[in-house]
Amino acid sequence: MNKRINLMFKPMKITNTFLTKTLIIFLISFILFSCENNDDEIKTHDTNQANIQTVNTMFTAFGKGDIDGMQKTVSDNTIWNYNGAPPIPYTGTYTGKAGVADFVNTIFSSVEIISFKVNKIIAGDNNTVVVLGEETQKIKSNGKLLTQTWVQVYTVENGLITRMEEYANTAVSAKLFQN
Repeated sequence: MNKRINLMFKPMKITNTFLTKTLIIFLISFILFSCENNDDEIKTHDTNQANIQTVNTMFTAFGKGDIDGMQKTVSDNTIWNYNGAPPIPYTGTYTGKAGVADFVNTIFSSVEIISFKVNKIIAGDNNTVVVLGEETQKIKSNGKLLTQTWVQVYTVENGLITRMEEYANTAVSAKLFQN
């Protein structure tokens, strides 16, 4: 019986080649796993959160009517584009910090913002932040109410907004702006 037990637990013969190959496979797997997962996850997460924070800071300033605060969130050569048609007064492309001030001042002089709500913010690839929202405005020239949903697409680089594109139902808006 003792012989049987000894046979069952007979030591494995491990060679230096076996140990070397096992160690190499382990090290390669460890290096690949560490580099592939940790660096990308940290960079993507931090960048996305920082980009979202930049856009949120801009919206906070906009909500307060703080144009200087908005300008602090944009690059010197930022480009903002409201994709609409005349007679919407703020339709067009605005460049630089002064352009952002012109865009916002044109909005504030044209409409009274009754409500403005950000529904969702989505951080994407290539420094993109997509914002879905809705608003109701009272057009100052004729008293008509404009209620719409919109999409704004931001590009954020180095903590500053370098581009904004806004899309809304501008056909309805244009009709409402007509006197």
